[in-house]
Amino acid sequence: MATQGSDPFAETEDQQALRTLARDVAARELAPRARQGDETEEFPQASWDAIRQADLFGITIDPAFGGMGMGDIEAAIVLEELARADVSSAILAQLIFNGPPRAIEHLGTDAMK
Repeated sequence: MATQGSDPFAETEDQQALRTLARDVAARELAPRARQGDETEEFPQASWDAIRQADLFGITIDPAFGGMGMGDIEAAIVLEELARADVSSAILAQLIFNGPPRAIEHLGTDAMK
């Protein structure tokens, strides 16, 4: 049973810092380009690069493979913040969080990892 007065949904300090980072990247790098990307239907390379440079693509990957080893809650925090600025970029991040890198980590051979 939870302690009276505690919030089971309260973010940890690390989660708050991750949210701040993702929000900053989204506001600074994604938002200014989102409309143009939607209108031209071009791949958002600059947004991809900004997310990668902030190391946000690796948050769900085990540290043994160069990631941060965070879970689905942290991934959802990042996706929420990216989507506030640019849904297309958030979809790209979601594909990384739950796509090939995660499959290789959990199902791949040692050589693949």
